[in-house]
Amino acid sequence: MPPLPLMPPGRPTTQPDTPYELTASAAPARQIATDLDGANAEAGPATVGVMAYRACSPLHIDIGGSSMTTAEQAVITGRTIVAVSERLVLTRPQEDDAEAMFAIHGDPETNRYNPYGPQRDIAQAREQLAGFVADWPRDGVGYCAVSTREEPEVIIGVAGLFLHSLDGEPVFNLYYRFRPSAWGKGYAAEACRAAMAEALPRFPGIPVTALIREDNLPSRRLAGRLGLVADPDGRVDHEDRLIHRMA
Repeated sequence: MPPLPLMPPGRPTTQPDTPYELTASAAPARQIATDLDGANAEAGPATVGVMAYRACSPLHIDIGGSSMTTAEQAVITGRTIVAVSERLVLTRPQEDDAEAMFAIHGDPETNRYNPYGPQRDIAQAREQLAGFVADWPRDGVGYCAVSTREEPEVIIGVAGLFLHSLDGEPVFNLYYRFRPSAWGKGYAAEACRAAMAEALPRFPGIPVTALIREDNLPSRRLAGRLGLVADPDGRVDHEDRLIHRMA
């Protein structure tokens, strides 16, 4: 069974729990995607050649020894590119991504471990997306829309880091969720590594965490491959999700 995705931290949403939910001290309470409630901690190929990219500069990509072609850039003109990896391109989410976000978060398969179920309608997706969009200008970091370099115009998932407060400590919440058609290819791990390679050097000292339900073994295995381990004392958040932290 494919592992499931992390959810976005505490964004205002009518959906009680879209994987991860916490309150960000400097931001409005919102859902903290971190339960890998969806479905994608897939055991796919390891990723190499992640290209970190300055978050604010749109479309300037020539990093890590691999760059996008002119044709690739032309397809995604109008979006702000955050990072590019061997197979994926991560961009800032934008308001017209609502249908793609609903396709991802409204699918029962991507919410297999989510006790509240998938988003019920596109209005919920728009509300959640508004939080994703607002994170970037406020914090300079956030969740990304993920596409393949072969089809950069098609959003296949969401992945990235949300800056919030956990037990009074500023931390990043790691999140990812992909369409079922993208499972089993290692995209979640590749996207998470690309997002961390871009953001962590800009925020030294901020730890990476993930909130994952104990029975969500696929997501816990993926978190482990990314370097996160469960709290040795079994510490959980207010939703009884195990707190995982970058070792």
